[in-house]
Amino acid sequence: MYQNVNRLLQSAFDTCLKTTAFQGFSIHHPTNSVSVWVRSLADVDRLTHLQTLPVTADCTVQVQAYLSSGSDLRRYVVSGVDPGESPEGIITALTCSTHKIVTARYMGRGRTCLVTLQGPRTPPSRITYYGCILKFHVYKPGVVHCYRCFRTGHMRDSCPQPADTSMESVETRTYKCGLCQTDDHEITSKDCPVKQKALKARRQRKRRQRSVTQEERDADIPTSNRFELLSPSEEDTPALVEPENACYEVPTYSDAVKRGKKTCSAACEYA
Repeated sequence: MYQNVNRLLQSAFDTCLKTTAFQGFSIHHPTNSVSVWVRSLADVDRLTHLQTLPVTADCTVQVQAYLSSGSDLRRYVVSGVDPGESPEGIITALTCSTHKIVTARYMGRGRTCLVTLQGPRTPPSRITYYGCILKFHVYKPGVVHCYRCFRTGHMRDSCPQPADTSMESVETRTYKCGLCQTDDHEITSKDCPVKQKALKARRQRKRRQRSVTQEERDADIPTSNRFELLSPSEEDTPALVEPENACYEVPTYSDAVKRGKKTCSAACEYA
């Protein structure tokens, strides 16, 4: 079986490339893809015109060829290009001083395109589009999941597995509620007896909390840090007696010096 498939693929590539000098190919069953090694970019352009591949003698499948990232190829996402241009026009308008622009294609219907550059591993300093510097970043492809066999590397439409292991292939069984383990009501419904019991206990707990709070309020028990400013009475406030030697004026520096001299002279006389 595999020998027949390899022979049919070999003949398809020979017909597309119009030569038998390509280096070879390999089939990747998990990703449902085929890798082909060619000698030049001209052969890559020929392979992009290949639309179908024969799987058996009576069956063909649609394919889409693209250039994978090699050792000297890097892909970048460039934003700001004009919509509606052809890939050849984008390649002509884009310029880079350190890398060679190999391919370019739009990503969706916006102003963003995926550009493949050939050159050093380091990113380019700038990419210009009609002389204007555009923003770009390294392209990081996301992980592709298949919801038919639940494996990564391909999508549901190109799944190589004959059996459908998803829930859509079999009759949906009746699900049970995770709380009461019954199927007489919808999941997380208010009719669930376990949920009703929990809600009833919650209402009773809130009712008890409200009653305790009301009893504390009636008993005038402080339950928080609340303070009141009380004005002092005249009986509690003692009368202030002003001392005889009270001084309310700050002496000057010269008065303080003279006072010190008089004290010293008086002390000398008494001595």
